[in-house]
Amino acid sequence: MDAPFLEKPHDIGEIILCETTQPKAAFKRHNTGAAIGFVIGLLLIGAMCWLILSGVDNYTWPIIGLVAGVVIAFCSIYYNMPGSFAGTDMFVGTEGFSYYKFRRDRANKTKMATYYYRNMLYCRSGRTKTYKNGSYEGTRAAFTFCFNGPGGMYTFAKEYTYRDERHYPPQNSGPDEARTRWLYMAEQQWNTFIVPRLMHEVFDLNRVVKFNNNRRVIEVWRDGMRVGDAQYLRGEVASIYPDNGALVIEHRNFEKGIFMNKGNRDRIDLSSLDNVGAFLTLLENIFGK
Repeated sequence: MDAPFLEKPHDIGEIILCETTQPKAAFKRHNTGAAIGFVIGLLLIGAMCWLILSGVDNYTWPIIGLVAGVVIAFCSIYYNMPGSFAGTDMFVGTEGFSYYKFRRDRANKTKMATYYYRNMLYCRSGRTKTYKNGSYEGTRAAFTFCFNGPGGMYTFAKEYTYRDERHYPPQNSGPDEARTRWLYMAEQQWNTFIVPRLMHEVFDLNRVVKFNNNRRVIEVWRDGMRVGDAQYLRGEVASIYPDNGALVIEHRNFEKGIFMNKGNRDRIDLSSLDNVGAFLTLLENIFGK
């Protein structure tokens, strides 16, 4: 991103990503063009007023010219005012993520917030691509970050829609794409932050860690996992594979029948699973798949 960020946060660790919805470095006045437009607008206003006062037979064109002159003069003034210069600068660090909104000048911050991973409980995210008659129409990206604060739990949730089939929107592609990249990287850094802690709990301390999947709790420990009443131990799993935004796990006792299946098979919706990145990392280390 070419925009110079006047102030980067110093309390979220090493900065991993800087994003902005306003790629221009600062507001640039266009004095010459604005002045010419303003003068033309005034001349039109004056000429049309003179025609109207002189008592022309048809007032249609003088009135149209008068309105055009007012519009040109107003737009020339507005175009040269910094009020239209606004945006959001966003940052991701190794210890948290933050943003601030600005108007008229990057130093004029109108709103700001910082979220620290040390206070975070979980992250949940999902992306949904929409198609119509086989043609791609857009992607909806939703993120929810849950934190533990002095007043109890609180969430930071955002949802953006953009037109790009790639999982990670490219640079210089629009404000919502920039916001999606920001929260996507915040999620990735949260995984980097939390995975070593969960790995220590599971493999070093031999503890059970839990993941919420809607109203269902999934338990994971060093030798396996439990989904509802079904238990999947190391060496007893036949296959684990992704399927349209979900993770399917099949026990060796699972048999697919014509009318009814036998054995244990579970489908885990990843878009409604807390800390999905950490969950998948633990499964890879437990089951080696």
